[in-house]
Amino acid sequence: MDIEVAVIYFAATDLSVVEKLQMTGFEASDFDDPHHRKAYKFIVQHATDHNAPSGIAAVLGVCGLEVDESLYHDLAPSFVVQEVLKRKSYRRIAEAISQATDKLHQNNPDAALELLRDFAGSEVGASKGSIPSKIFDLGDKVKEAYLKVKDGYTGIPLPWPSMTDLTMGLWPSTATYFVARPGVGKTQVATLIARDTWRSGKRVLIVSPEMSKAEIAERFFIVQANVSAGGIMRGKLDGFSERKLFDTIESLSGKDGIYVMDSADDLSPNGIDAAIAAVKPDLVAVDSIYMIRTKGDKMERTQRAVDWIRQSAKRHQVPFVAFHQLSRQATKDKKQGGGYDTSAIALSDQLLWDAHAVFIMEQDNDMKADRRLKFHVGKLRRGSHDGTPIEVHWDFDAMRFGEIVSDGSKKQVYKDDFDTGSSGIGDDDDGYSAPF
Repeated sequence: MDIEVAVIYFAATDLSVVEKLQMTGFEASDFDDPHHRKAYKFIVQHATDHNAPSGIAAVLGVCGLEVDESLYHDLAPSFVVQEVLKRKSYRRIAEAISQATDKLHQNNPDAALELLRDFAGSEVGASKGSIPSKIFDLGDKVKEAYLKVKDGYTGIPLPWPSMTDLTMGLWPSTATYFVARPGVGKTQVATLIARDTWRSGKRVLIVSPEMSKAEIAERFFIVQANVSAGGIMRGKLDGFSERKLFDTIESLSGKDGIYVMDSADDLSPNGIDAAIAAVKPDLVAVDSIYMIRTKGDKMERTQRAVDWIRQSAKRHQVPFVAFHQLSRQATKDKKQGGGYDTSAIALSDQLLWDAHAVFIMEQDNDMKADRRLKFHVGKLRRGSHDGTPIEVHWDFDAMRFGEIVSDGSKKQVYKDDFDTGSSGIGDDDDGYSAPF
């Protein structure tokens, strides 16, 4: 069987074959025989102009290409399409391998690896192809999603009720971003979300390019055991607190549910994807996204990280929470209701395009003295918001991080779901540094 002639036959007699080949990027240039290229161009143009297949007789009359129809009556069009797309994919892979081999011969294995990773990241699956769904066939999915929400389903709850209400929780395949200036507490937010999720019986993977595993673990155990961070830092816990810390560590030894990766691990997108496949977390938290190991300058790394997070969340069907920097020059804008303009997010465009929700963290000097912090809503893909920030305790002495809400009389009501006591841990620039 001549696969090229088989493609010509089915494209000339079945409009859906032309549609699928076009949608998967198959072109006339993918034919080896120039006569076949000419015939395919004619078939595609006829389908575009008339919304109907050209027929074999027209191919013969216009292009002079004779096709023996009897050779293809027993073949399935889907089989022929699959085979020709597999051929195209084979050739693309062979070309990429050849280019990578040239790099190896130049004693440049890093360049060879990057070339193959770029190829794998850009390859759209030509061996199988894909065809868009008709929107009218998706009604059942809309009904299913609506009924889930109606029955009370939410994604993974966040530590602050108003934030959960706004987002309906952290849903599979979505990415929620928290951005702040250095030192405000992004890593602490990641720790609190991870701990809250774990306490609900779910699994979490924390990716920490900046802090070590031991530092992340220390933050977790300080909150969990309710002991003084200052006492740990100086090695001067009182006997009760020391016993409390050790008992907490011992009681959780060998437990499952929270995993952490740091810079000693493979923090490339492929490495993290492999860890997600192994751990099977219900939530992935990625700190300092610009430090994920991709090539390029800080802007390019950030863009690549955001793109990878979007793809990985969909591929693994898990929600991501990710953390990024707010520009040091960021100022509040009256036009934004007293909140931050999203342009204040460093390298913001692609992040805002891909994000399901964005929260901007604010803490000025007065708020720091009062041990409070505000989350401004930068983006909500679903729902709306009136611009009022979510205010929370940010008290590292009493370890209080619950939401502050106002009742009808404007009296401040404190909602705190954290089983914590006196401690003193802050973010990496909050005056606390670990001895690791």
